Amino acid sequence: MYIRVLVVLLSVSFSLWAEPEKQVDLPTSLTYYAEDYPPSVFYEGEVLRGISVRMLRAIWQELGIKAQPIKVVPWARGYKEIISKPSTVLFAMSKTPQRAEKFKWVGPIYSVDYILIAKKGKILKAKQLSELHSHSVAVIRHDATEQIVLDAHFTEEQIVETNNMYQALAMFKAKRVELMAISRAGLRKAINRKMLQVDDFDEVFLLDTVEDYFAFSKDVPDVVINAFQRAFDKHKRLNLALIDEFKL
Repeated sequence: MYIRVLVVLLSVSFSLWAEPEKQVDLPTSLTYYAEDYPPSVFYEGEVLRGISVRMLRAIWQELGIKAQPIKVVPWARGYKEIISKPSTVLFAMSKTPQRAEKFKWVGPIYSVDYILIAKKGKILKAKQLSELHSHSVAVIRHDATEQIVLDAHFTEEQIVETNNMYQALAMFKAKRVELMAISRAGLRKAINRKMLQVDDFDEVFLLDTVEDYFAFSKDVPDVVINAFQRAFDKHKRLNLALIDEFKL
């Protein structure tokens, strides 16, 4: 099923992406996957919330697309779906160099600081990442944290893969790993949810800063990607307000 969207040339600045009276077909058959990873996507009771959810709903409204189902799954499952099935969207995905050509992108939604944390007082804050290479580290399977840690020259033997942030936190709290790779925003949300106490950990290293996007499977036509991006750009003010609201 398709929704017919009329794209009208509104100003000279739009001339790079549109033509007067051009018709664009937007599919409503895209399948949307997301990971429960606050503050991007999370549940309050049975209600799905988060900055990425809010932005996606604003895009749908702008394009005249009625609300679509969002399948919340472990990251590894969502990643498998987007690389193996057509017409698939996964969010929010960090746009790393290794992923840039594998998908099509709409955003950025926000910037992410990925850090390493250790149990309080156990490991000193490192000046060089090589100082931490002797320690085990929990990451989320197929998440940006896994690739960033691999790029940081941790060995596969030191890397402990988990299905999601909550499993990684549980292993970290149980002292089954010495380090955990996590986003600062995710860490703040874990503290707010009382899954972790401020006195439980030290931040020992900033791994990388990456931008998160809506990732689309490569088969999705560019005209659809461009329409989503234009709708996203029309809501920049909302995006900035949400970045402030979620302290990103």
